[in-house]
Amino acid sequence: VPGHHDTPGIDIEKIEHRDSDFSEIAYTGRERELMRSLNEDINRSTTIFWAVKEAACKAGGTGLRKVDHIEIESVQLDSGTA
Repeated sequence: VPGHHDTPGIDIEKIEHRDSDFSEIAYTGRERELMRSLNEDINRSTTIFWAVKEAACKAGGTGLRKVDHIEIESVQLDSGTA
């Protein structure tokens, strides 16, 4: 949620392979388990999770300094919730 003087922006993330070092830093163990359980392409899942976490950090005004303080607990897909 931008402040009253901020202009919202748009980030575009390319769906691509991210190595295990990135996943260890960016995601909690429960998030990695959730991504594996989605029955989705893992590159797509990691990109979506990253975009969500990055947006939440920016909206909270912390930038990426607090990315490890945000945990995705569930995901709503077209086919249901994981």
